Amino acid sequence: MSNTDNPQDRRVKLDALTAKSQVIPSEEEAAAAVKSAMPSPARSSSSDSVTVACKIPNGLILRVFKMVERPESGPLHSRTVKVSEQVGDSITIHGPAYATGSLPTYTIIGGYALTSNVPREFYETWQEQNKDSTFVQNKLVFAYESHDHAVGQAKELEKKKSGLEPIDPEELPRAFRGIKRFNAKEEAA
Repeated sequence: MSNTDNPQDRRVKLDALTAKSQVIPSEEEAAAAVKSAMPSPARSSSSDSVTVACKIPNGLILRVFKMVERPESGPLHSRTVKVSEQVGDSITIHGPAYATGSLPTYTIIGGYALTSNVPREFYETWQEQNKDSTFVQNKLVFAYESHDHAVGQAKELEKKKSGLEPIDPEELPRAFRGIKRFNAKEEAA
């Protein structure tokens, strides 16, 4: 049996061939991509950060991704596929919900929780990657460079519904309006 018939040797050769066909960014390109998407606490001037307003009750965890090519092994051959890979750390955006009996440590205006000092480049990349999502299109999540502009927009959109609000018993959907409320005192009598 020759070395070329050994399955392990064939696997090593196949991996070497697929590695050559991958698009591998240079160190400078990779460093620039990571730097542009990574949150940095040093960025605090108004031009480098934004205030994000979020009306989704529990908030969001923002993450930025890039597409990379990876080899995928199959039973007969290997192929290259594109997969998403997270770039940098994630950033947690506050939501307007908070535990009963406690006070939030962040500002809530018009049903929007405000998260300050989010790196602008990170948010812009996230927004571009999520521009087709309903919460971005319906302005349930938005950002402004100025905290005051974010507060003004939140006040303006106060009446906007997220669809995740608690049910108001006085404004039930039409299908439930004929149903009488349960009254324990009337049932006991």
